[in-house]
Amino acid sequence: MRPQLWIVIVILLCFASPLFAQEPATQTFTSKDGTFSFEYPVEWSAQEPENSSPPNQILISKLPGEENVSSADGLFVIISPPVKYYSIPLSKAQTPKESIEASIVWTRMAETLRNANADHPIITVDGTPMPTPNTFQPLPTPSQIIEFTVNGRLAAYSTIVVQTSGLDSSTLIIVVDVGDDFWVTLTATSMMGDLATIQKNEAIVLQIAQSLHYTLPPVNSGNLNLPRVYSGPDGGWNFGTVEFYYPNDWYISSSLILTFSNKKGSKGIPVPG
Repeated sequence: MRPQLWIVIVILLCFASPLFAQEPATQTFTSKDGTFSFEYPVEWSAQEPENSSPPNQILISKLPGEENVSSADGLFVIISPPVKYYSIPLSKAQTPKESIEASIVWTRMAETLRNANADHPIITVDGTPMPTPNTFQPLPTPSQIIEFTVNGRLAAYSTIVVQTSGLDSSTLIIVVDVGDDFWVTLTATSMMGDLATIQKNEAIVLQIAQSLHYTLPPVNSGNLNLPRVYSGPDGGWNFGTVEFYYPNDWYISSSLILTFSNKKGSKGIPVPG
């Protein structure tokens, strides 16, 4: 074979090799009730802490044990259980993007208060003050919110850059609609790392979000005549929720006004009849 042809083959192999690179090996986490699952790297660990607040949160750690806390490469990902979007405290969001926008507003308010009181040192766990600069730090460039889809449903994410009083508390936040008005929030942060650690692991955390799967558990009221259960908003934003039973062959259109019918249209919306 001519030397020139060997050179061409070697060059083609060098460029083609990434196309055959294998995806990182993953393992599956399934919630205790079996309704919620996702994929995450085999080198990482996931658990449901017994006394988490709010309850039923899932904690993913990139590194084992104390190393995940002490290393600049350590990363924590907190995954909320699926919750009805209208029951999220202090939120009027109707889309995942709006939910992240609200999180950014709250974060900036807290950051501004911290900077305004920068003369007061932060007290560490052992009771000794941590020196902090007494200068007001300008807010960083507004966070960019990127929308995408997971299983055809809306999702959004943003890296909220928080650098206040000499500390970096940047966070990657992802909100995913997993169906039936349920949302899941993923929050990734590093105890000893900084924005660079968040950015380094962003693609992996997004892959975890893409693998989220939620199956609504079957609900039966126990009432033979009214077996189905409605649970949802009562009125507009955060006006409260209402729950009631209704017949198995009835359908509900959930909005500001509940519409009942014993006939369902082609798009699942009740029709007169």
